[in-house]
Amino acid sequence: MRVSNILAVTIKFKRKNTPPKPHKARFTVDLQAMRSELDRDIAALQELQARIEKQRKKIAAAVLLAPDLPEEEPEKPKANRKPKPTEGALPSWTEAIMQVVNGKTQGMAHPDVLKEVVERFSLPLSKGAKGFYNAIKRLSDDGAVVKRGGLIYTPALVAALERSGQVLPVRQVDRGGSLSIVLGVLRDHPRGLSAPQVKELVGKHPDAPRSITQHKHYIYNVLGVLVQRGRIMRRSGIYKLAEQQAVQPALH
Repeated sequence: MRVSNILAVTIKFKRKNTPPKPHKARFTVDLQAMRSELDRDIAALQELQARIEKQRKKIAAAVLLAPDLPEEEPEKPKANRKPKPTEGALPSWTEAIMQVVNGKTQGMAHPDVLKEVVERFSLPLSKGAKGFYNAIKRLSDDGAVVKRGGLIYTPALVAALERSGQVLPVRQVDRGGSLSIVLGVLRDHPRGLSAPQVKELVGKHPDAPRSITQHKHYIYNVLGVLVQRGRIMRRSGIYKLAEQQAVQPALH
């Protein structure tokens, strides 16, 4: 065998048995470690998901076994205290109404309360006095005022009058009843209103009959009567005062 052939065989043998270079071996070891770490993370995630699902099933079973137990309410954030009104600031409608009715020795009609509130506190008055009547309703619902016979009292005044044996008077309203109230609402809205809008505003009036609020179509009967009498007119579903009615004073 020639010397060159012997050298070639020797070189080939050495190449086959030469260990991998250090940087390639290190890369192989790092890749295996990364895969092992990923497998551990996946196993941990699966275990966590299994625990979560198990806990959900426990909660569902507890709800079925005890459906009447109240759920725990989250703690409500503490409301920020409203700053005290500065001197000269206008009071709210409810504050102004209470200042007017407190200390009275007899009940007050709604128009009288409204008039005194506006005169004493110069509160801005919207059409229909919506802010005033909404405030009256809130005070009545809270028990701060009592409405009896169309008049407004404080609870203390009602108790004192009843202890003394006095009969609480009933305010006499216009005989027109719902007709007069509807005319007053339309007088406050010269551009006219639809029947549902009239019904909503009339329902807020203190003297509004229950038929207005409880019966859906009653308002159409009232409007129809006024149209027939020539007191109002209807155009394209909008009701307005007739020309001669628009200049008359409002009825209360």
